[in-house]
Amino acid sequence: MSATSIEPGTFAVFASKWTLPVASALRGRVVRFGVLRSEHSDISQKMLSNSLKLLERQGLVERRHYPVIPPRVEYRLTEAGEQLLERLEPLGLLIAGARESVEADGNQHANSRLRGANVRCWQEDNAQ
Repeated sequence: MSATSIEPGTFAVFASKWTLPVASALRGRVVRFGVLRSEHSDISQKMLSNSLKLLERQGLVERRHYPVIPPRVEYRLTEAGEQLLERLEPLGLLIAGARESVEADGNQHANSRLRGANVRCWQEDNAQ
């Protein structure tokens, strides 16, 4: 492959709903699995584990295991992970702004349809 082509699997990190939120939770800190789990109760333990493994395979998260009893495992973003989130933040803000705009436009559209329906009803009532 040429230097400008994108390798297969490059964007695998975006394929899962949870990988970027999990990566964001690690930003700027070292976190144990249990802490992540308690902070994100809306994600199952299996999905959290899978997301961390995917991020680790992609070189975005470092997993450190301490051979103690009970076992202690900590996660942190690698430099590449930090850089990725830094670059994605403006894109996320852009998408969030676009979503708000679409939702506002959708609400205006829905309200205009209701107004149109009310006008038609009024016209029908007054035509009799």
